[in-house]
Amino acid sequence: LFPSPTLFRSSDQSAYAVQAGSTLHLQITADKPLSSATIAMGNMPLGPMTSDDPAHRVWRFTVEPDQLQRGFLGITLIDADGLPGKRPVRIELRPIADRLPVVRVRLDGIGDLITPRALLPIRIEATDDFAVTSIALSFQHGAALDASVKTSAPVKLPLTPPATDVMPAPHVGPFVHRWSIESLKLPPDSQLTFVIEATDNDAVTGPKTGRSRAFSLKVVNDQELRDQLLRREQEQRMEFERLLRDQQLLRVDTRATLAGLAADRPFDSDQRQQLGELEKKQRLAGGRSQAIAEQFTRILAETLNNQLEPPGSPAQVRLQQRIIDPMNQL
Repeated sequence: LFPSPTLFRSSDQSAYAVQAGSTLHLQITADKPLSSATIAMGNMPLGPMTSDDPAHRVWRFTVEPDQLQRGFLGITLIDADGLPGKRPVRIELRPIADRLPVVRVRLDGIGDLITPRALLPIRIEATDDFAVTSIALSFQHGAALDASVKTSAPVKLPLTPPATDVMPAPHVGPFVHRWSIESLKLPPDSQLTFVIEATDNDAVTGPKTGRSRAFSLKVVNDQELRDQLLRREQEQRMEFERLLRDQQLLRVDTRATLAGLAADRPFDSDQRQQLGELEKKQRLAGGRSQAIAEQFTRILAETLNNQLEPPGSPAQVRLQQRIIDPMNQL
């Protein structure tokens, strides 16, 4: 009796997820020479496999995109003696649809209120299953308070990433696009809304566009934004005063604990617990100091990005050199 031909499987996977529109290249290797190998998708024959192997043990077939569907590929083997395999080899395929590009956007150094001369630093990152082919900024604006005034139609601005993020590519960014809105001539009390869109290269069902979350900013005059920044600065000053009082109390508690320690004997369990609690409070104080510095850094960034102050102005020097830098050192 001649043994039936057997296919050596290079993977133990029972199913393969394949992107819709893909071309699938198969190669099989049998344990003995074959006279033929045929392949079918379910009950639909796809055709004979081909072999350029002199021993006729290695056979190949290409499943074209229009042949790819969810189901089982069945491979039937016939050896040189005309003996078929014991059972067809089955490979499960699970075509998956191409997903929308994912767009992540963050505004650095800009709050909810902006001036008509603002420069918006938009941090952009886009990913796709295959490739991002284009990125655009879509925006519209209108009255923020008067519901009877219609907003403008959306306008798209193509964006060009830096040379290091050449498109098309599966991953683009992160990069920062600085958008000057001064040319829009937006009046105070108007609303500016924008999203970032990324388009992929889906050639099966057509290109798809993914969008970031929408950003909605209120346009105000310089004085209104200055007043808001001043209120935020005063809030941080009050937070620093609370931090200073807590630090003074912590200093008193620490000195009281130190007074009870003896240099000629090790700490007991109660003293260790006291020191641990003091250390934890001091670490929290350091984190609060850093948080205050970060808030002042945001205030300074908004001041510059909204062009309330030119770079190097006394206001910038005061915030950076007399508040932010010392708080970071602290």
